[in-house]
Amino acid sequence: MHASNAIRLLNWRLFRNCYSKRFVHSAWSTLEREIKNGRQSLDILFIVTSHNTMSQKALCLLSSTLQCRVMVELHSNEKLVERVQMHKPDLIICPFLTRTIPNQIYRDYITLIVHPGPVGDRGRHSVDRWVLERPKEWGVTILEAVEEMDAGPVWAEEKLDTEQHLPQTATKSDAYNILTTLAMKGLREIYHKIFLGHYPGVEQPASLKSLPLNTLKQRDCAIDWSSDSASTIARKIQSRDSQPGLLDSICNIPLYLFGAHVQPLNKPIHTPPKTILAKDKNAFLISCADSTSALWITHLKNALDKKNPFKLPAAQVLPSTSALLQNYLSFEDIHVDVEDDVCYVQWDFYNGAMRDDHCYRLKQAIRQNINASVKVVVLLGSLRYFSNGIDLNTIEASDNPVEQSQKYIHAINDLIRYLMIDLSDKIVVSVLRGHAGAGGAMMSLASDFIFIHENSIINAHYRTMGLFGSEYWTFNLPSRLGSVAQANSLVNHLQPMNAQQAVTSGFADFTYSAWNEVEEKITNDILPNLSEHLKWKAHKRQENITKFGHPEACRHREIKIMNDNFASFEYIRARYQFVRKVPTNTTPFHLLSIGSKQATMMKGQACAAHIYNEIKSKYEPNDRNVPALGCLLAGSKPESELYVRMKEKNLREKVNFKTHIVQLQPGENDNLFGLKLERVIREWNADPNIHGILVQLPFPEHLKQYQSGVLKLIHPQKDIDGLLYPNSSFVPCAAQAIIWLLDWYDVKLNGKNVVVVGSSKLVGEPVSLLCKARGATVTICSIHTQDLREAFSHADIIITATGSAHLIHGDLLPENRPLVIVDAGVSHDPPHIRGDVHMDSVRDKCILITPPVGAVGPVTIAALAHNLFQAYLAQEKLSSEHHLEHTHTNLLQYMI
Repeated sequence: MHASNAIRLLNWRLFRNCYSKRFVHSAWSTLEREIKNGRQSLDILFIVTSHNTMSQKALCLLSSTLQCRVMVELHSNEKLVERVQMHKPDLIICPFLTRTIPNQIYRDYITLIVHPGPVGDRGRHSVDRWVLERPKEWGVTILEAVEEMDAGPVWAEEKLDTEQHLPQTATKSDAYNILTTLAMKGLREIYHKIFLGHYPGVEQPASLKSLPLNTLKQRDCAIDWSSDSASTIARKIQSRDSQPGLLDSICNIPLYLFGAHVQPLNKPIHTPPKTILAKDKNAFLISCADSTSALWITHLKNALDKKNPFKLPAAQVLPSTSALLQNYLSFEDIHVDVEDDVCYVQWDFYNGAMRDDHCYRLKQAIRQNINASVKVVVLLGSLRYFSNGIDLNTIEASDNPVEQSQKYIHAINDLIRYLMIDLSDKIVVSVLRGHAGAGGAMMSLASDFIFIHENSIINAHYRTMGLFGSEYWTFNLPSRLGSVAQANSLVNHLQPMNAQQAVTSGFADFTYSAWNEVEEKITNDILPNLSEHLKWKAHKRQENITKFGHPEACRHREIKIMNDNFASFEYIRARYQFVRKVPTNTTPFHLLSIGSKQATMMKGQACAAHIYNEIKSKYEPNDRNVPALGCLLAGSKPESELYVRMKEKNLREKVNFKTHIVQLQPGENDNLFGLKLERVIREWNADPNIHGILVQLPFPEHLKQYQSGVLKLIHPQKDIDGLLYPNSSFVPCAAQAIIWLLDWYDVKLNGKNVVVVGSSKLVGEPVSLLCKARGATVTICSIHTQDLREAFSHADIIITATGSAHLIHGDLLPENRPLVIVDAGVSHDPPHIRGDVHMDSVRDKCILITPPVGAVGPVTIAALAHNLFQAYLAQEKLSSEHHLEHTHTNLLQYMI
């Protein structure tokens, strides 16, 4: 045992006798008083690095089981302190957070850190050390945040015996799962203490606070190939799996190693360590210092590969590597055992991600082991994951991600079809021993019974990845839940389910805590009543086909939508961010909707600044020529003059672009005024130093007769405001800004019901087309729409741009829907600027909303700068490597 851990163990014992000095947070007295006055629940805010299994389980426990109101914010949110002050929680919980909390937060609010180590353990590498060193005792500590890391008062401590609970083959991810279950006990204990009126915090003794932070450097777990056995190397890799991986080198290439599996064997004599013995199923078998075992490595990450800086199958990272002994041994990631009447099928695909070869091998393995005597097929997955669906990492790294995505989804669908059709004379049982993402959750529906472990979490939704989903879900999910409405509600909810929620909803049939409960269910219920179950199965299938359509028709419809999804911006962006672990600047919409009492304001300044920065990063100043805008003002209209000055100022200050402003006033009886306006446009069309043309609209009423004629003269390649859309080379800036702002706040359009109020050529029509291109169902409301309340009744997103002050009131909006409202309409009532939306009356009926000033406006000007830069690049014919591809939807470089 490491010496520092021995010291900690000694101090743990001292700690148990030092619970005398009590520190009480100033916020406790208020909470205590409210509880004594009859308060029955808590408002709890999670601050998380990512909304992972730990925070998802805690969310289900506290919100569903203990009836607390739970909200979620990402630590990466640039407005974190402001967001916390808006929520005003009774308690902040930070589950396994990897970053420090601003002191302003923990000073004002009771903030609890869920630390994956025992009392006295401190720092960010606790789980790594637990897996690597395997101390006799470990645990989880829930403590208050203070200035010194992990040194605050302890609210709960849960302990376990390492030998009993941590398998020798456990990875860092496995260890987190074990500790997550332990943490739930601690949170439940804290909840009950609070409502007993007991302040749970206990000050740690000084002897524990003085211990050094628990860090784990690369040198602490570096592999010594000359002396380390396969099991030792495996444990070192497991201590860094799944993040960040263990750095080593193979074939003189620096690589992070993942997915270690010990293989017993008698290796060939005189084989030096670190020799590649075999290659199978994209994994490498590598010799170690001991002669009785070797090590399979399934995944690698090239430390020098900037294009694909994420883990991939080992043979894909080192494709040309030859093995010493071809076909010497095979890597077994699928195991099938037939015991009497029951066929048990296990598979262990890294992180639950499935490729086409996985699906075909799994189907083949079942087929080869099925015989007439088998009555029940039990699908087990692995202890970590049942399945998480398609392998996004290998899709991202492929030459054609769209084609690869299609190949994978067809392979999973073929596997599910086999389970549904070819095994129609068997009873199929899915046992979810681990967690399941959308693809895995829907795959389990191909079975007749679903059993789920009490610690498992299901995420039965696709849309956070920008996908509609397949796996026959539009047939199997309504068949399970009883209606299409219930199925759609579940997949659109975008929230996790724990085991009990899965059973309550009808998704699963049975929750268990120990394996013998599964065996008893099969032995005492399914097998004795096999004929009745098979009759019921056949009857329900025909009944469900009548109600929900034929499964193949459902699959065809799903694939048609998915083919569009696979080419969409939302999927490309979500996949890019997922595989590269890109943090977001704001808390995503589906998390904001959890437990929120009031709307979050969608501000545009940060989004605009990001676009400006991206332009500057790709703009190489040219002394001969710089991007220049020609801006035409007709007549004298104060608000138009103000807008033009704002645009000129932003282009100059943000990106150093030029603006040439021409303002023309008609003289008395000026019959040539229209020709004067047209001459300006013609000159700018011909001027190589003017790259974009903007005509400020609308013209004053007495000059409206000239407006359309002037607009028609603008060259499409210089129409950077999209005034001639769809015949322009550019999307209207305000419409594009709305889409970018929704992207910035991670609002997925795919599958959403969008209502657009206003059908103008510059906002309403183009934003409708952009939303449709993202997979949304769009309803356009114009001046002829009779009933806005009815139009809004099923809306997920409302976009309004009419310029009619306070047109939309709260009484027009539906209740209990997580609405997003984008107000792009502005009307002037000096000294006030009013939007289309009456803010005070709608604030408590939506999750996200834009204020009339400071939201769409700043992003619209940034979109103008973007379009001007595109026009400049096209006209200057810069080299292709510096050319920003102009497209209406591919805005990846701006939104990441």
